[in-house]
Amino acid sequence: MSETTVDMAVCTMADIGLTITGEGAEPICDAISEYLSVFAKPVLHDGTTGGMLGNFDCLNCGERLDGFLGTFTWGIAHGEGKCSKCGWPCRAYHNPKDAEGDIFDRRLQIILQYHPSGVEMPEENN
Repeated sequence: MSETTVDMAVCTMADIGLTITGEGAEPICDAISEYLSVFAKPVLHDGTTGGMLGNFDCLNCGERLDGFLGTFTWGIAHGEGKCSKCGWPCRAYHNPKDAEGDIFDRRLQIILQYHPSGVEMPEENN
């Protein structure tokens, strides 16, 4: 395993290129920040910009996360998956909710990896 630690930064709205402004933005931003806090700050793939599918590398092994040419593999739970090279868990479909329901008018499609503080990887068999 690479140098992944629980001290790693958590994902923020800025990390995925999301900005919400205007009247009533603060509670929405707070809800999104709370939702994102279980994910690690994404590692941007060299030469890419923004937070679209395929623009991030695995925080554990460095492989590009993408369902087409990369290593993201879907799991059995909707939206969940993992890096097929090292197994680090990810989520690709996000439907954050607050007390009043859905925060977004559509799901956010971006591969985010779970923060190391919430991940327990199985020991490798030697």
